[in-house]
Amino acid sequence: QAQFYPKVSFSWIPSDAGWWSPVGPISSLQFRGSWGWAGLQPGAFDALTTYAPAASASGSAIVPQNLGNEDLAPEVSKEWEVGFTTGLFNNKANLEFTYWDRVTEDALFARQFAPSGGFRSTQLVNLGTLEAHGIEVNVNATIVKKKDLNVELFANGAYLRENVASLGGAPPLKVGGSYPRYRNFLIEGYAPGANFGAALADVPAGSIP
Repeated sequence: QAQFYPKVSFSWIPSDAGWWSPVGPISSLQFRGSWGWAGLQPGAFDALTTYAPAASASGSAIVPQNLGNEDLAPEVSKEWEVGFTTGLFNNKANLEFTYWDRVTEDALFARQFAPSGGFRSTQLVNLGTLEAHGIEVNVNATIVKKKDLNVELFANGAYLRENVASLGGAPPLKVGGSYPRYRNFLIEGYAPGANFGAALADVPAGSIP
């Protein structure tokens, strides 16, 4: 089915106004912000259960290939951001700052069921809520600008924090492959795919000869 993703954004440049005059090193200034939705659609046939042929010494058969999910829905991310861009020292340098916040609902995840149930393939499900926010900073400056020489310096930095807010009642889910050495999980209160090491037994000193 069709999915609606609304979005709205604004920008205000006070330095373009007639009353503007430079404030210290600030020669130009722009404020901006936006709010909107984005999403991830499941595949066209992910909701359907399909089968694949199998051959053995006892004869031919069919085995489950894709575990369908009639309740499958699109993943929806709701995000807002605010920031500003300013020109410094007669626009010889520029500073850009952005703060953003995102909440992802009905996150799509390929869930693995116990093989003892007869299904080795994963099933795509809508599972829980993910939260994330971050900061981005960019700085660039023109050091030398001549007819035959142009020298510019730039730097950027970012901060990111992600959190699994809810798994919809599901237990912690293992990600990153089935090999036991990979210990990445989806656990409420931690970043998606966080790595957890095996707990070591507390052995009193001197108890092992």
